[in-house]
Amino acid sequence: MIDDENEEEELVGDEARAVFMKDVKKALRAAGFPYPLPSFPYGMHHNFYRAKIRLNGRKLKHFGVACLLVEWMKTRRDPADYAWQCVTGAIKDLIARDPTLVTRIPEDIRKGMSSVEDGYAFLRWAKSVDIATIVRS
Repeated sequence: MIDDENEEEELVGDEARAVFMKDVKKALRAAGFPYPLPSFPYGMHHNFYRAKIRLNGRKLKHFGVACLLVEWMKTRRDPADYAWQCVTGAIKDLIARDPTLVTRIPEDIRKGMSSVEDGYAFLRWAKSVDIATIVRS
């Protein structure tokens, strides 16, 4: 996505993530995905997973999914997993609306999604922890 390795090394934190997300949006548009909503990727990620992860039988609020994502990242070695997990959830949210999009995922994005097991690593982890404790903390 970012071709210049030196440029990638100079960017850190939020700035690097913003450039990464801009590149992902550009690649998805070029692949025929609908123009990503302003909530791409974070709000869309949370929207997708809030229906999959329940607390006392109820969908989580976006804040709850965000709390889980932060805690999940504490178990991960690669800091890039945060961005890839958010992108994966957002793409899954788009595919839930239009299943034909699954065949249009660019290969480099598909590879990044695979690095977080297509979101299943997060989902497995979230279903294995005490959600109430994490969301309240």
